[in-house]
Amino acid sequence: HARMISQATLLSRYKLAELENRFLVSGFSEGGLSEEKEGSFFDSSEENDHPLSQDPDLRSSYQKFRYRYTVDKIVLPDLEKVLEGFTGTSSSGTPSSATGGLPSGNMMIQQIKQIVEQKMRKVTLRVLWDEPNRKNQVLEVVAFYSDPSTLLLPSSAAGQPTTGAATPSKGTP
Repeated sequence: HARMISQATLLSRYKLAELENRFLVSGFSEGGLSEEKEGSFFDSSEENDHPLSQDPDLRSSYQKFRYRYTVDKIVLPDLEKVLEGFTGTSSSGTPSSATGGLPSGNMMIQQIKQIVEQKMRKVTLRVLWDEPNRKNQVLEVVAFYSDPSTLLLPSSAAGQPTTGAATPSKGTP
């Protein structure tokens, strides 16, 4: 059982890295709120060139595993309802103390909410397998990803915005 869990962990890391690479190259799909996919490891032609699939013994042991994942768009609660819960005021009532009573505070929070909802995704990955006397084993991993192509970090010394891309540095590690 412990060996199967170790293999499932390795395969989950592989699948999450594959998804992360897809997000980096292609970005997030702009479709609906959720994307679902399931399959077996190393059974499609696109995965045949992976180093793990080259060893016939590893390939046969990993074919016992399957995966199922969902990529969900983040949906944050409505700001007015959240503020109502904190302050006890109705949306038609007085200005909220949570935003300092300023309409610009409310607008800024709405913009942040919109950016998070557009640029972040929640991935729920399940690696499934069967063992003798232990059917339907599952390892579940949840990860959150942001679209780094659209996020800006604080301005550099030259005053130009910098993206989230890493650049190699010279010197000792």
